[in-house]
Amino acid sequence: MKKKAAGGPKSWRAGSATEVRRAVVRFGASERKLRLHAVACCRLVGDQITHPDCVALVELIERRADADSLAAAQTKLRTAVGRWARQAPGGGANTWFARYAAWASADPHLRAPVPGFSYARRFRDVLAEVLGPRRGATPFAPEWRTATAVAIARQAYESRDFSALPILADALQDAGCNSADALSHCRDPNAAHVRGCWVVDLVLGKE
Repeated sequence: MKKKAAGGPKSWRAGSATEVRRAVVRFGASERKLRLHAVACCRLVGDQITHPDCVALVELIERRADADSLAAAQTKLRTAVGRWARQAPGGGANTWFARYAAWASADPHLRAPVPGFSYARRFRDVLAEVLGPRRGATPFAPEWRTATAVAIARQAYESRDFSALPILADALQDAGCNSADALSHCRDPNAAHVRGCWVVDLVLGKE
């Protein structure tokens, strides 16, 4: 029997680019979520991002995604991408896309997934990792945010090392969490965990 795509039999992950963008509207994704998705996409083409200033500034954009103002880092990154393009014009589709990815991650006002990231399945998987199963599907009880759960989630978020998420699932379950979506996501060895993971964000109270 054919396996259904995550999110239901007619999942947006298997639909058109328009369906992907409509899904983001339904989810009410925050600018922070979309920025972390763009940065995660940069990481997926990271071997193509060769300009050292761009590498460093993408890291900075990610670290400051929770900050009120990213203006200085955004401006610097866009300037660096411009220098990179002038120093190494052309370079084929992959190099062009990598430059575009870095440029897009510094967009001052992200309101939808970067268009180029609406097509390939690997970029959609990362978007699903950031958005979660569906808007409002996983109410999160405050009592599930135990000191242990928060500590594990914070370490994963800050280090981008998500190997302890199965332990986070155990901690949440010990606290009374009965969300099958959240627990199974933490224990899924094939999940595309990135900074902005919807379960980690719920534990840390991030939007």
